[in-house]
Order: sequence, then C-alpha cells, then structure tokens
Amino acid sequence: MNCRRFSRVSLLILVYLLAVPRLFADSVDDYLREQMNARHIPGLVLLVLKDGKVIKQQPYGLASVELGVPTRNDSVFPLASVTKVFTAIAVYLLVQEGKLHLDDKVTHLLPELPSTWSEITVLNCLSHTSGVSDIFPGSPVAAPADWIAADSPEEALKKAGAIPLLYKTGDKSSYNQTEFLLLKMIVEKLSGMSLEEFLSRRIFTPLGMASARFGDSLDIIPNRVALYMNFTPQADRFHVKRQPNGNGLPSPDGKLWNNINFLYPQYQHGGVGLNMSAGDLAAFDVALRNGGVLNRQTLELMWTPFRLNNGRDGEFAGGWDTDVLNSHRVVFHIGAGMVEYAHLLDPDLTVILFTNNQGFNPYRMTIDVMRFFVPEVEKRNN
Repeated sequence: MNCRRFSRVSLLILVYLLAVPRLFADSVDDYLREQMNARHIPGLVLLVLKDGKVIKQQPYGLASVELGVPTRNDSVFPLASVTKVFTAIAVYLLVQEGKLHLDDKVTHLLPELPSTWSEITVLNCLSHTSGVSDIFPGSPVAAPADWIAADSPEEALKKAGAIPLLYKTGDKSSYNQTEFLLLKMIVEKLSGMSLEEFLSRRIFTPLGMASARFGDSLDIIPNRVALYMNFTPQADRFHVKRQPNGNGLPSPDGKLWNNINFLYPQYQHGGVGLNMSAGDLAAFDVALRNGGVLNRQTLELMWTPFRLNNGRDGEFAGGWDTDVLNSHRVVFHIGAGMVEYAHLLDPDLTVILFTNNQGFNPYRMTIDVMRFFVPEVEKRNN
C-alpha cells in the first residue's frame, strides 16, 4: 500500500513538473500573440537568457506577409540603432587596451572638427550629451524637416558644425546620430581599419556570429525578414502623414504597408546598419556576460550612467539606454521602434525581442516579458 501511495504521489509530482513549464511557456506565448494582434505585428522572434543560458526561444507569425513565409529562430532582422551597442563595444575595447580614454576630446582625436566642439569628449558622444546637431539616418520618407542630408561624412559634419551647439555639453541627454559618426571615425583612426572590419575581426568572427553583416534595404541580406509599417502614406507615397508631434500617423484600421525606409549611407554605420539573428545576438550577450568581450571592470564602466553637469544621472550610459525598474537596473537599446535588446543586471536576465513592424515602441512588451521571469520587475509609469 505504501509503495502504491508513493507511486501515485511520484506520478502526480512528475505530471506537475512537466505541466508547469508548459503552462509558463504558454502564458508568454499568449501574451505575445495578443500584443502582435493589437499592435499589428506580422512577425516576432523572442529569445530570453537567464544567467547566460537560453530559457525561452520562440518565433511567431510571418517573416513575409506577401509570401506567407513563417518567422524562424534564425530569421535575420535589421538592428537599426541597436548597432550603436556594437560601436560602443569597439570604443571600450580601445579604452581597455589603453589606446583611448573616455575623457579624450574629439577635436584632439579629429583635428578637422569645428573648434566650437572643443569641450566634447568621447564619453559625451557615447552618452548623447554633446549638444551637436543631429544627422538623421533614414530615407526622406522618415526624415524630419531639419534632416541634415549629406553624401559624405565630411559634408555631414560640415553641415552639423555650421549649427551652434543645441545646449551646453554635458547639460542633458539628447539622442543623436552625429555622435556615433564621430565614434566610428575615432575607432577607424585608432585601429587602422574600417569599423565594419574591426567588429568582424574582434567580435563577429571569433564568436561565430555568421548572420551579422551591415546593409540597408537596398542590400540583399540572406534570411532577412520583410519590413512593414502601419503609418499612413501621403498621397505622393514618398512620405507618411504626420501627427502634430512629428511622429507618423498610424493607419486608423491598423493596415500594414510595405516599408523600405531603412536607407542610409555607409558613413552612418556607427549608429545604424547591422543585421543579425536573435541567436547570434544571444551568443554575443553570453560572451559579454562571461568576459569574452570586455573585462568586468570595463563592462561596469560602460554600463555606468553618465553624470550630467547638474549632478544627476543622464538617460544614457556608454552607448546604452538605462533605466531602474523597482530597484533593478536594466541597460538596453531599441532599434527603429521595432527591435530591442535588454539586459537586466540583477538578477541576470536578457530579453531579445525582434519584430518586423516599424514604429511601435517594444519597450513595454520587453519589460512585460521580463516580469514573467522576474515578477518583482515593474513597468515604469510613462
């Protein structure tokens, strides 16, 4: 009788242990499918790591609506501004090797820059606190009215340099693309190779990140998903309708449109242009966590929020956005309002959330996914 009772209890425990992960996984799946429907997202790939191990990896929906091709775990997505994380890594590798200092003035490293930029440091560029005018990456469809269009980095910097600083260097954080053009040029000058080659030699090839490559919508990138938007085109079809705040006007019925807005010259590759699968980004994340890219001291330095002139922490650290969620620090970056790479520092949890619908902000979805695995994390109020 005791043996039978023990067997029944063991069977119940086994059934429970088998059921819990399935129920847990289904709750994440159900949430994401609900969000995809509400936000008109055709395709999505989610990858979650805890303590350097993959605990959730799942594709959803369609990589191509026209062809009915499903999204796969190895689907390649444009990283857009998440590219900045890798440019920052290149900078910190040079810092770690003693070839560069964060307080180096950019005009000392690049003497051709305007003298009015003489107080701007490498760290100001990494933390978006320089005050320089922005060069916008993208096609005229997405560009704001004050977009600085240029055919070369020299022309872009000449135009940006002709505009007075928008604020005193270090006074505030203001997201900017010009700064990452400067960082690209600095990496190339000190390393003697292009940024693309530097990243390939130092990170992509050693880590086996075969999908990582630069290119925009005009380039053929193997396995890349089709891109969509639900912004309403203007009658000329070259531009989208705008809200009073300048953001695109979403289609009232959620209609999707083909989107080939990812167009930018090669000189902007410091801030945009990388394409990658979620799995390859996860391989990078594991190496970053385990000291395979930067040592612990340099990693902590990179993730330290910039201290503004008023003594408060700025919005950004060294190439990463930062936030505090119910006393838990998170560093992250969002690309084109459609992909996100977020790392919760304590406990150690990474969420990679890739979609192919440009324009919505994936931050809330990413934090909600974190809460399934770390319930004490709370969303911020805004």
